[in-house]
Amino acid sequence: MKSFNLISALLVALFLTNCSGSGSGDDNPDGGQKVTIYSSANFYSKTGEYTAPDIGTTVKVVGTNLTAQTTSNGLWEIPNVPVGEIDLEFTRDNMGTHIINNIDLNVGRERVMVAGVLLAEKATATITSATVEQGSGVLVVKLSTSPTPSSTEKQFVTMFFGRDESVSNTKNEGYLKSNEITQQNPTINIVPQVLSQYGFSSGETLYISLYTDSWWSNTHTNQYKLVYKYDEGYNFPNVNPNSRILLSIVIP
Repeated sequence: MKSFNLISALLVALFLTNCSGSGSGDDNPDGGQKVTIYSSANFYSKTGEYTAPDIGTTVKVVGTNLTAQTTSNGLWEIPNVPVGEIDLEFTRDNMGTHIINNIDLNVGRERVMVAGVLLAEKATATITSATVEQGSGVLVVKLSTSPTPSSTEKQFVTMFFGRDESVSNTKNEGYLKSNEITQQNPTINIVPQVLSQYGFSSGETLYISLYTDSWWSNTHTNQYKLVYKYDEGYNFPNVNPNSRILLSIVIP
């Protein structure tokens, strides 16, 4: 009888141990460790001027309800973030959403500083006309924008490359951003090296989507992945979507 009671007690203890462990090991392999993350975010105008104070940007841990607001000097802090790999999302009025991918919080500290970010407002200018033609060893894009650019009203244009008409600022196989535009009717040269690095070659039809862009593009890759594929291309959220003009040309 005593041996039976001992065996029963051991079975109950084993059962309770298994029950207490269920739902914790696989779902939370780090044992529930949490950290505080902090950093700064500075906000600029679409032409590159610093626009202090930096208050009003929302920082969110993607896939959670953990958020923070930047203070007047751009600082932010989020406590109780589970360790592991996270993505951070930055949103603000008149600004395209910015993502920082694959931040590794598997560190032995209670407070973790992540990289500070620059953010800028969206572009508002439009492209009124654009053409592309073959030049001397380059492709030459000629365009005009509105309002008329100047040294005080600088504009920027980003071109996105693809193999069909759906190429855009979020679906593309490569891009080229212009230097600042300070006068009307600028030209932008696309050299062969730019296209070859993205896998384009002579004889292919190149589709180009042009957009006005901000001084700082808030660039990130789509779907929170650092993989450059056609459906997960470079995302430039600060372009003016209403400024899009599509061009095409056979690469010489």
